[in-house]
Amino acid sequence: MRDTASSTVLCQTRAEGKLDRAAESAELWQLRVRSDAAFAGNEDGHDDDADADADAARSNDGAT
Repeated sequence: MRDTASSTVLCQTRAEGKLDRAAESAELWQLRVRSDAAFAGNEDGHDDDADADADAARSNDGAT
């Protein structure tokens, strides 16, 4: 019975380690995407042309 318990703990520890590594990998991927967007001049991750169009449309709504 003791071998089964230690085997279960070992499997659980390995699974937790894999989850930790997956979470770290996802965080690193998000940082890379944000870094690439900032390098491209798109810090907020939004389409700057679409943001400018929306701003212009809002300013035109108040002018009429």
